Amino acid sequence: MDTNKQIQPIKTSCEFSGPAQLWIGTTQKLIDHAHSFMQQRWCVHGGCTRCTPCKLIEQHQFHGALWVQPDGNYSRDDLDIIFRTLQFALDENREMIIVIQRADYLTASCYNSLLKSIEEPPRGYHFLLLAERLDAVAPTIRSRCTITHFTPQYTDITQHPLAKFFINCHYENPSSFLQALDSVDPDEHMTAELIDSLLRYWLGEYKKSAVERNASKLTTIESIVNTIQQALEEPPMAGSSKLFWKNLFIQIKA
Repeated sequence: MDTNKQIQPIKTSCEFSGPAQLWIGTTQKLIDHAHSFMQQRWCVHGGCTRCTPCKLIEQHQFHGALWVQPDGNYSRDDLDIIFRTLQFALDENREMIIVIQRADYLTASCYNSLLKSIEEPPRGYHFLLLAERLDAVAPTIRSRCTITHFTPQYTDITQHPLAKFFINCHYENPSSFLQALDSVDPDEHMTAELIDSLLRYWLGEYKKSAVERNASKLTTIESIVNTIQQALEEPPMAGSSKLFWKNLFIQIKA
């Protein structure tokens, strides 16, 4: 984490703090927050969601916002529209928000070309970068942005509302698990991070039990580790993360 930039709490304000903001969270939640942010900023009714500007914002057709999203990793061609747009000087009372979705997919050549524009954009321009993983965003980009997390940050895996169902060895109520799954609403990127954390947790527990020479516990943990490793061999595709977790829950609790 960059120490020279303070991570800010979630804002309800529609004001920009600095020329660039980096928002971290699941893709759809970030898009929803971006829509709301702009609607509150430009709707004369404070974000009614029903007027023409609000509708255009949701359709990514509003004149004050430029949305950029690649199909995969970014290429320089994907960013050409940004540089062409920045060539136009805005009137004194005009502004434009440039939204870069999936900023964690910017390649080295792409983010290097953006650094000056993000740090010192022309008058009236603002950058809003959306990403699912902070650690996948280049440090040089992070250092130039005000960072906001839109998902809870858990330094202890045992406190994660979904992971805890895979840490306790005793029986867990399936309905409680399904409620937690709906609440967290993991996508494939969050799933990859969480399953890696779970594997590290159980490998650590295996080492502890080996020192204690607890044969019964070792057998249980070995079974869990094997199940998680098998799950890692077939990670979820886009849109299938909930099914992945349901299957994992059934396998581990069987």
